[in-house]
Amino acid sequence: MEKIIHFTKYRFIAFAFSAVMIISFFAGSYLKGGLNYGIDFVGGYKLIVKFEDKSANEGTIRSALSEFSPTVQQIGEAGKNEYIISTKIENKV
Repeated sequence: MEKIIHFTKYRFIAFAFSAVMIISFFAGSYLKGGLNYGIDFVGGYKLIVKFEDKSANEGTIRSALSEFSPTVQQIGEAGKNEYIISTKIENKV
């Protein structure tokens, strides 16, 4: 004896669920401030740097590059002094 499942009987529930999911995605993106585009779409530079000087930290890097409005993130272990520096550089002609 084969069990028959009538999928078309539940199609409106599936449509409603899909619509709720799509609308919640767009509402969440709007409330969060939109999509976070990476360097590929925004432009700028993304550098991975390692400092030999142990006194370098996120604050000193930000203050040294303050004119470029950098985003600085430490990667790896705490003592390694490796950072990802992302900047959005505008061409001012």
